[in-house]
Amino acid sequence: MYGIGSRFEIDATLLDVGCVAESDRRRYVGRPTLYVVIDVYSKMIVGIYLGYQSASWQTARLAIRNIVEDKVKYCSRFGLSIAQDEWPVKGILPTRILADRGEFEGYKATDFV
Repeated sequence: MYGIGSRFEIDATLLDVGCVAESDRRRYVGRPTLYVVIDVYSKMIVGIYLGYQSASWQTARLAIRNIVEDKVKYCSRFGLSIAQDEWPVKGILPTRILADRGEFEGYKATDFV
């Protein structure tokens, strides 16, 4: 069956942005990695993760965990107010998750299943 929630794709990108510490703007902290999980059918972003860790199985899991989170509560942690219908994704997992040959290859991905 092919439709909403049948297949998600995940990928990571090292952002071309240098970040500095909030407490000391002269201290460089690094470049963040952004994970995005997209529903292939609807093209909706269903999960994200942004952090300073390199792309890895552990950080990919954080993006996958975000899929099931209540997005209203998630956004409120960052001071953003949204209505449930603005990002109506929570508590679901897809039939398939597609990824490149990076983090999802090997025994860690098998353990996830």
